[in-house]
Amino acid sequence: MKESIYLSTPEHAKLEFELAGLASRFMAHAIDLLVIGCILTCLSLLLFLGPFASLVRDTGAFDSYGIAFIILISFLILWGYYFLLEGYFQGITPGKKMMGIRVLREDGMPIGFYESAIRNLVRAADAFPPPPTSWVASACISMMPVNVWVIWLRVRLSSVNRFPK
Repeated sequence: MKESIYLSTPEHAKLEFELAGLASRFMAHAIDLLVIGCILTCLSLLLFLGPFASLVRDTGAFDSYGIAFIILISFLILWGYYFLLEGYFQGITPGKKMMGIRVLREDGMPIGFYESAIRNLVRAADAFPPPPTSWVASACISMMPVNVWVIWLRVRLSSVNRFPK
């Protein structure tokens, strides 16, 4: 099913943005999770096998404070990855770039750090199992607070009204 949104420019041109489908969004997320997994694996190897290994063993970093620290660092990497990349690269992460999609604001402009922060803070709500009666409506909760769309990178000029009324 192909869905599009249309925006009119001040020059009376109508731009068509094709909304990204579930499969392309899933693949982009899977690629991003693979990158995040590589980052976490490298940090874990550095922490437990690298130059810090003796420090971890000698100080008892596996107690509750050490585990809490590891969970905090993991959260910061998981959340910071999307927040920083989507904010800095205007709605594009490596996974989205490979799949040819991006996140735009409702007015067709790229998202910034504000929209990225809110979108990614509410991303956890997307991970909860949805109620059986409204699974379609709850599939994109993280896009609702800031009015953003995930679209394909290509944009078509739909029509140009040369003589506005």
